[in-house]
Amino acid sequence: MIYTPDFFLVGAAKAGTTALQQALDAHPDIYMSPLKEPNFFCTDIDPDKLRPDLKERLKADNTESWINSGMEGSRWRAYLRDEKLYSALFDPAQPTQVTGEASVSYLYSTTAAENIAAAKPNAKIIIVLRNPIERAWSHYLMEERLGMADRSFEIAFRSVSNLQHPMWGRDLLFLHGGLYNDQIKRYLKYFNPSQLHIIIYDDYRKQPQDVLKKLYVFLGVDPAKADLSVALKRSNEARTGVFDKAIPSGSLKVKLRRFLKSLGIHSSLKNMLTKPSDRKPGEQEKKILSAFYQREIEELEKTLNLDLSHWKK
Repeated sequence: MIYTPDFFLVGAAKAGTTALQQALDAHPDIYMSPLKEPNFFCTDIDPDKLRPDLKERLKADNTESWINSGMEGSRWRAYLRDEKLYSALFDPAQPTQVTGEASVSYLYSTTAAENIAAAKPNAKIIIVLRNPIERAWSHYLMEERLGMADRSFEIAFRSVSNLQHPMWGRDLLFLHGGLYNDQIKRYLKYFNPSQLHIIIYDDYRKQPQDVLKKLYVFLGVDPAKADLSVALKRSNEARTGVFDKAIPSGSLKVKLRRFLKSLGIHSSLKNMLTKPSDRKPGEQEKKILSAFYQREIEELEKTLNLDLSHWKK
């Protein structure tokens, strides 16, 4: 019989979920899967149809061997389909701990909500929502760095804007990942609204301690037992690129980048090691994205009974 955790952090992608996952893991009464994104319940995502670079990375990780050998350290992502392997992720949890996992594909997936509800009807669901315009731009920059998206935003936009449901892990998702209304409605179809905890990304950035305390209460753990300084430290570390954490010296970074360039290392590989670009969208990009998401934001306000007017500015 499959073990199903008590709660799921389901997304959205590029909305601070990694930072939040780290903060949750810092609470002594919470056990988070050491594999951040098991992606077990998104059965509509076929691992065999993922883009080639992602398949190669997953193959190199050899998650099955890692789980069977005791799960030393942590891993980022897999697409587990074996019930025993998924259940084993939670074997180290203590009986008194609340258990959870954080697969951001679950919000986008068309099957995850139903599958989770079937396995754990009383599961708690955490959803982080970021201004879809900002989220789309951040996601676009990531896909551009990976060599997936055209460097012309308008060309990339036209290539996907009319698609119905691009495939996770294969197609460009910078637009469709922010169509929150239908995504949340799938969870409201299978879960009571009291089982959903919605976090607005801006609130977490501005008042992280208040947001974490409310989240701990929602999960049934004592906020007083959490060392919020540790939780926020882990959260902030999760926002920093690997390159920047490992090499804090500015001058050394410049020298290393020059060295990588002299070796002829492909830019997409180099960019995977660096902090996300701080490049801001221009007025034309903002106009395109605002028009695309205007109705979506209005519908989401009705669904959640929230004022999201600050997203429209």
